[in-house]
Amino acid sequence: MPLKIQLHSPLPARLDASVCTLRAWQTQALKQIQATSVFVGNRKEQLGEFFKIRGCPSDDTHVWEGDLSQVDGIGSGHSEGCIKIEGSAGRYIGHKMCGGRIDVWGDVSDFCGSAMSGGHLRIHGNAGHRLGGMRDQTAERVMGGEIVVLGSTGDDCGYRMRRGLIVIGKACGHRCGYQLHAGTLIVGGTCGSYPGLEMRRGTLVLGPSAEIPRVPYLALGSRCNFLILQLLRMRLLQVGCGVCSDLAVGDELSQAFDFLTENVEAAIYHGDLLEGGRGEILHCARA
Repeated sequence: MPLKIQLHSPLPARLDASVCTLRAWQTQALKQIQATSVFVGNRKEQLGEFFKIRGCPSDDTHVWEGDLSQVDGIGSGHSEGCIKIEGSAGRYIGHKMCGGRIDVWGDVSDFCGSAMSGGHLRIHGNAGHRLGGMRDQTAERVMGGEIVVLGSTGDDCGYRMRRGLIVIGKACGHRCGYQLHAGTLIVGGTCGSYPGLEMRRGTLVLGPSAEIPRVPYLALGSRCNFLILQLLRMRLLQVGCGVCSDLAVGDELSQAFDFLTENVEAAIYHGDLLEGGRGEILHCARA
């Protein structure tokens, strides 16, 4: 039976759950877990004052339940097993995640998946700003792993990302792929202004719903069929995304990437020209 952590009392301030790790709890008894010290605002409290905890701590699945929009840092340093969040969650979900899987059945706030280096993070709702991005230029950057968002995201998605894959089913905010160093960012819906701003390398894939603004930092290349897009289609299948012909009709992302058909065409934009023009934006269109 999985360990269940259910919110039973309203939180007076934001709660930092970064110390509540699956690995640490697997060797503890329920009473020890309830006595875990967490910061609520600037005060230390016991976790059991706000959460009802039941189940088997040694199980490799932990389930958080309730409106956790004021709970930050769930899944920090997650390395193995599965964390399920049944409800919306706060900031820094999956921070420094290096393995395992996290599923969020709701929305998340800012900096989700920051400093991630491995594992699979899936958001069945919307995400805030700087998904898979750094907090600032002094923080650690995303070095690997997979982030899939079925809904929309805020601004600066993939900010200074180094490696890894980010998939967004719907709309993306402004400056997606901002200062992208490497890795792949795929957007199925619309995107805001200045996509790929100051990107140095890496690949940004935009669907036909997105518009590429006429900006001086991007240069339009050729337009033709691309084997790389078919490889991207195969990569999407590996993370549970794809087109209608590849997935069950009920999959929430099957429609978002239906433009990746056999005869897909893409316009290549190179940029940021001020950073050497080694990054690429592929703007897909149905043939």
